[in-house]
Amino acid sequence: MTINYTKSFRRDCKVLRKRSWDVEKLDDFLNNLILEKNGHMLKGHFKGKKECHVGFDWIVIYELSSDAIKLLRTGTHSEILGD
Repeated sequence: MTINYTKSFRRDCKVLRKRSWDVEKLDDFLNNLILEKNGHMLKGHFKGKKECHVGFDWIVIYELSSDAIKLLRTGTHSEILGD
């Protein structure tokens, strides 16, 4: 299975690094995501996409197809979902 990163996702990771977040934790998360394909469906702007937690207030929004995972956004709930 391949992992595709959107420009927004790469930008989000850059911001998290500047905040001194442990972005390496994301690698472990992605390995688990590929194996388990867990997460739940979203509504609204991200309808049809899935969201999964990396940490307490750290989420990843992604699309899942038969042969790839497309990483769309990462960050806090309020930054990404506007809650």
